[in-house]
Amino acid sequence: MKKSRLIVLFLMLHSILTAQRKIVVAENRGVDKYHQGAFESKLNEPDPNKSNVKGTRYFQEDYAQGEVITKDKYRYTTEMLYKFDEYKNAVQIKALHNNKELMLFNNTIDTFKLFAGNRVITYIKAEVPDENDPNKLFQAIYLGANTKLIKLPRKKIVKVTNADVFSTGETYDQFESQDWYYLKINDKAFQKIKISKKSLFEILPDKRRLLSKLFDTPQYKGELTDIKLEKLFHNIDNE
Repeated sequence: MKKSRLIVLFLMLHSILTAQRKIVVAENRGVDKYHQGAFESKLNEPDPNKSNVKGTRYFQEDYAQGEVITKDKYRYTTEMLYKFDEYKNAVQIKALHNNKELMLFNNTIDTFKLFAGNRVITYIKAEVPDENDPNKLFQAIYLGANTKLIKLPRKKIVKVTNADVFSTGETYDQFESQDWYYLKINDKAFQKIKISKKSLFEILPDKRRLLSKLFDTPQYKGELTDIKLEKLFHNIDNE
């Protein structure tokens, strides 16, 4: 009997240690060392950054610290900086030891975190309507126990006519955000929603009183930004 218990304890300990080893902090992996295989590719051409497109294709233009956890449970943190390309829906990295810039393949990524100032922007995979690519990365706006709000960042290149009073009415290309939002309530599937105060009243009829109270406060005046939405759904989820 004692021998059987010892065997069970040994197997449990082995399982725990194996699980802990599955996530490896790959701090010493330079880009050249893990360039083999399908982990990243060179930046694709043509590159709108090298044309006359105005605006930015990125969540933020500058590189920042971040973290990538791959599907095989490697965690990449140091040795490189990150930014998220909202035009290509891809993570772009810059190796610190040689300044090489590369684009990661989405099918190797499990989650991605971008440390943008005092915010941590998290990107995840999700199953949503109207999107058949399982490797798309969604920005997690709020992930609560009962409600989850995510965003598919979409930068598109559009033609814009210069309306300046001194212009000759010339047109130019510009990056424009055309993001899609998805809401999940309890165990239901994600549904695509429009972000506006009016639409939220329609989507969440049982939360009308709370929404009215929150929208009357100064912090929710004006446009519903992602930061405001995170706070809003935190209040909804914890009512």
